[in-house]
Amino acid sequence: MQNNDEYDDDWVDDDTPVYRSLSIAQPSYDTGNFDQATFGDDDSKDMMAQSMQTYDGEDEPPVYRSLSVAAPSNPHAFGGFNPNPEFQMPAMNMMGASMTANQKTMASNYPSVSPSAVPISTSFLDQCHVYAKGNKDEIAHRVSEFLTEWGVDFVFKANKAKWKCVHYDCGQHVDFRVRLYLPVDSNQDVFPLEFQRRQGPLLQFNRMYQNATYTLSQAGFLRDPVRQPNKPLPMPSLPASAPQIIDSGVERLVEMAKSPMEDVKHQALITLSKLSPKPEYQESLLRSAPVVPTMHSCFASNAHVRRCAVTILADMCSSSAGQRSVASGLGITQGQDQALHTLLKMVEGGGPSADLETRRQSCRLLARLANQCSNELTQAAQNSNAVEMLVNSDGQVDSRLRKHLVEIKEALRERGVNI
Repeated sequence: MQNNDEYDDDWVDDDTPVYRSLSIAQPSYDTGNFDQATFGDDDSKDMMAQSMQTYDGEDEPPVYRSLSVAAPSNPHAFGGFNPNPEFQMPAMNMMGASMTANQKTMASNYPSVSPSAVPISTSFLDQCHVYAKGNKDEIAHRVSEFLTEWGVDFVFKANKAKWKCVHYDCGQHVDFRVRLYLPVDSNQDVFPLEFQRRQGPLLQFNRMYQNATYTLSQAGFLRDPVRQPNKPLPMPSLPASAPQIIDSGVERLVEMAKSPMEDVKHQALITLSKLSPKPEYQESLLRSAPVVPTMHSCFASNAHVRRCAVTILADMCSSSAGQRSVASGLGITQGQDQALHTLLKMVEGGGPSADLETRRQSCRLLARLANQCSNELTQAAQNSNAVEMLVNSDGQVDSRLRKHLVEIKEALRERGVNI
């Protein structure tokens, strides 16, 4: 028996990760029996490499998952499947036959997907997984529809049946993956569907996951019914705070935003981005002179801080007074075009850290600033690729970005600039 003390060195040294495998069940892929394989030849080595490949090593770093060895005490609390076969939702009893008939009559001209085998065992999947039934292409189409309806930005890879997703809620963002796997039992069309959070608030991801599984369940695409998620309670109606109290809170958040520590700065801007859509906080932000210069300095920070800063400035431009204040604070009315050039670059989306939401918010800010500084914006846009985007705005795929591009064009045309 091996001495447990031998593991001490492995855990002390954090520089080099130690990979250990755990076999708890027969592999669920059609690669034959490993006991009969001779791993000395090339064919057997290739078979072993393919069977043990669990993640996309060519485009993503490895992801470490915990191992679940027992079912949660209350699976329905997190949108899990129903362990009790006697439990049936009334709505599903009424809709079962019709849903099955509708699935058969649905058009099957969706792009064909190619799911991969489950990595090693279903126990290695994230706990946020369900079992989908039916045609795999129709399941993938319905998942994409839900993500679109929920406002999720995603890239879908049909050759892996995988969605790379990011969702924005005010300043917060959640990065997650959705993946459809081959059936564990080749005799049944039951596909494991995994939702895996990579980064971002757990509650935001949980709300999305529960709604996704409930929507799929109502459409008849899940093997086990999922109950409807609880609706959040309405916010209590409280009297507005005095302007002095609001101003004091805003000043503290602005001071946090000046911190050299990126995590402190990010948390301050997330909080401000939640408050900036409210009129009473917009007035307080406009009364604070350091706000606009501080947000401008955040343009040089990381992508998440930069996105929040642009969102806050766009919210502050809801009124004409706010537009004049932001334009003055950015130095645009004084003849400084550095901020405009930076915003135009954000709209173009250049650079490895660019994201679609930053492009949208930058375009929304420019659309509102165009009402006050159309000439400065026109001059700054002459030497950028943003002019081509404005001219060809109708061909923009993203509807929100296309909407803000049209707003810029309309604001410039009202001031005699033909685009």
